[in-house]
Amino acid sequence: MESNSQTSIYIPQSAYLYFPPESEKKVGEEKKIVRSVFEGDTTYDAFENNAINQLYEELNKQNIVLPKDWKRSETLKFIIACYFDINKAIKSIQEYLTWYNETFPITFDQDILDILNSGIIYAHGRDNRFRPILIFNCYKLDTKTMDIDKLLLAMAYFLDYVMKNLLLPGQVERWIFINDLKGLGITSLPFGVLKRVMGYLQNNFRSRLHKMYIMNSPTTIYFTWKAVKPLLEETTTNKINFSKTSENEDMWRHTNKSQVEERFGGTATNIEKDYWPPKNPSQDYFISGENSNELLITKEEYLKRQSAGKLANYNVSKELTESSVGN
Repeated sequence: MESNSQTSIYIPQSAYLYFPPESEKKVGEEKKIVRSVFEGDTTYDAFENNAINQLYEELNKQNIVLPKDWKRSETLKFIIACYFDINKAIKSIQEYLTWYNETFPITFDQDILDILNSGIIYAHGRDNRFRPILIFNCYKLDTKTMDIDKLLLAMAYFLDYVMKNLLLPGQVERWIFINDLKGLGITSLPFGVLKRVMGYLQNNFRSRLHKMYIMNSPTTIYFTWKAVKPLLEETTTNKINFSKTSENEDMWRHTNKSQVEERFGGTATNIEKDYWPPKNPSQDYFISGENSNELLITKEEYLKRQSAGKLANYNVSKELTESSVGN
């Protein structure tokens, strides 16, 4: 496949050297907890553990059996999303498992490839905590001819790929979404599709969204937003940020401009083809004023942790560990 002078968006070495402090893993207390990291050596507080235990007790009462590979972390994601309403969380988990079993495994066919190559959804860069930036070009949707079920299937394949290849459990577990509404007005906005997509992301990819930037939103979109907002959970709506232009200043608080296309105010070349597989535009991740030496451990420290077995709950970088052999 022809390249547009960008490299594949593999996980950078520096991301493996980033271990978020507790202050970045969780904010809030009890029912208002918002957690961004669940895996690795992350420990849950007494309130979280008590809620998980309550849910398991209720599952036993209802004779509901979770899959053998179901993780305690997955349970907590649903509990937090449901504001610690145990029965609501159980219902949500059941709905998710039904969807998952009906959807996966997904066969990568020509329909999915065509959608991923269309530029409707693709990955481009990372923010200052190595969270992948995902672009959803809503204006490219042709709702008259497109099979929305195929679109959602392609999105499921794409996001599953992102989770397995672009995230690091215990270190980088969330993503950024940029939703571009360029040229769409209240009459041309595919309200029904957006509603399905938003619900799809919220229900099936729990605790993955860090921020969603809706760019080029017409003034009238706020009326539509008022109609959609009650249908979404507060944990989702609090992460959504509107902009009437193609740029949002809030993004630069956590994103180096070299990671973002020019059309959104960044300095990276706009992508017009070769959307798949994902691309990485730059190796500059941190923003002005940040010191990488304060945010990342050294390679030597990483190797020490690996030798001591302290990385057993993490994805270990082969590039970092293998490069030390023979040195």
